[in-house]
Amino acid sequence: MKLTVEEKRLLNGERGGAARLAMEIIVRLGELYGAKELMPISQAHIDGCLYTAVGEAGLEFAEKLYGLGAQVVVPTSLNATSRDIVEWSNHKVGLDFSEKNIRMEQAYVGMGAVPTWTCAPYQAGLVPRFGQQIAWAESNAIVYANSVIGARTERYGDYTDICCAIVGRVPKFGLHLKENRRGRIHISCEGLSLATTADFAVLGYVVGELAKDLIPVLTGMPTWITSDHLKAFGAAAASSGSVAMFHMVGITPEAPDFKTAFQGVKPEVELSISDLMLKSKRNSLSSVDVTAVDIVTVGCPHLSAAELIKIAALINGRQVSSNIELWLNTNNTAYNWLENTSVISDLKKSGAKIFRDTCFVNTDLSGWGFKTVMTNSGKYAHYVPSRNGMKVAFADLDKCIETAVSGRIDN
Repeated sequence: MKLTVEEKRLLNGERGGAARLAMEIIVRLGELYGAKELMPISQAHIDGCLYTAVGEAGLEFAEKLYGLGAQVVVPTSLNATSRDIVEWSNHKVGLDFSEKNIRMEQAYVGMGAVPTWTCAPYQAGLVPRFGQQIAWAESNAIVYANSVIGARTERYGDYTDICCAIVGRVPKFGLHLKENRRGRIHISCEGLSLATTADFAVLGYVVGELAKDLIPVLTGMPTWITSDHLKAFGAAAASSGSVAMFHMVGITPEAPDFKTAFQGVKPEVELSISDLMLKSKRNSLSSVDVTAVDIVTVGCPHLSAAELIKIAALINGRQVSSNIELWLNTNNTAYNWLENTSVISDLKKSGAKIFRDTCFVNTDLSGWGFKTVMTNSGKYAHYVPSRNGMKVAFADLDKCIETAVSGRIDN
């Protein structure tokens, strides 16, 4: 690999042990993918700060880097941590678990990262511009940055994400290069009955299964689609498949038209999706024998301010049932915006629990004994059975809220 004079200094340890270690990892990553050189980045987003995802090894790695004096050299945001930093004790999170999270949090903040603590930095963090080279980890953040914003990142994961931030460089390969961002598979969505966030999550889940690791190009999408719809779509597509980027013709910035989305190359595969396919997939996202739920949880990826406002309107002053939990997962930015309105106080008065900094799949649930969860998140529906050992009822947001208020599932 061809290295600049400064990169050789980093690799030789002239900028410290932490930078040397990070550079060794990035160079090795580049060699594995056949990159001939490195390229500078303007920002990073770290997923490795999530203790439940990386465990003791991830904690040891973070503390080793911090102990070696590591400092990020580009603006760096942080993914969710594994606890609500302010109210973890009210959520029955164990002391030992919380202390390990504190150590992880201190290490990353100590290295100069911004404590955004969200899986949706594109809505509440350091938002890149179109065409910027970045190093983002966290699957839904990656797909949103590439697809909706048009920034350029590969699928960076735990350990490599912080190394990119420390040296400010990434291998020149993959989705950092324009030619690798062209569509490969055409999926027609003409005539689909799409309305809710859950509808777009189901569509994303189907697209992920069909596209696998190919970049899909969708036609026939409604022009009124919102950022929250795109968020739900991308998160689900990245969960069921290995989708790191998608194009929606007339919607996303690198797909103003069909030809541009494919960079003039003919699609390798032509497919179409029907309402019947979506209905079948929606049904399969729910466990087969669910008749009651213990908890309704939404906000994967984190709820935006607009979504919190909508939930408050759906509850409309009513009380959450005494035999069910309603958990709303969001970030400090959206929370702080709405704390200056009546939304947060209204939600709390209703009996809803608002989680910041973390999410249902990646926190300590041992004190609750939940067996069945209802959600409108395709990503939650995908991961909860295997990660948390619970049954899932998948539903639109309005049904989720009605279930939380009534305490029962109405067909």
